[in-house]
Amino acid sequence: MTPPSATPPRHLPTLTEVVNLPQAKTLTPLNEAHQASIETAQDLADRIIQRLMPVMQIKLREIAASVIHEEIRAMEPRLLQEIEQMARQTVTQALSQDVDLS
Repeated sequence: MTPPSATPPRHLPTLTEVVNLPQAKTLTPLNEAHQASIETAQDLADRIIQRLMPVMQIKLREIAASVIHEEIRAMEPRLLQEIEQMARQTVTQALSQDVDLS
């Protein structure tokens, strides 16, 4: 183990260092300007969204209709098969009931 040294290492700060912090008055104009630019950006974004909203609604309806149409086309063979199977069962039951009545 090394013996403790009498002088502290160079990279340690001492308690006598003075840190100057900016005063609140110098930060206020920057904060106000920053706040104003944020509000301006938000206003601009709101105006752009208001202008785009009708177009976006039309596009959304078109996309939804297209997706629904594609899903129905994909389901069509299965639906036809189930309808055919149901029709066959119905006819078979009707014929079996007719035979039972005879």
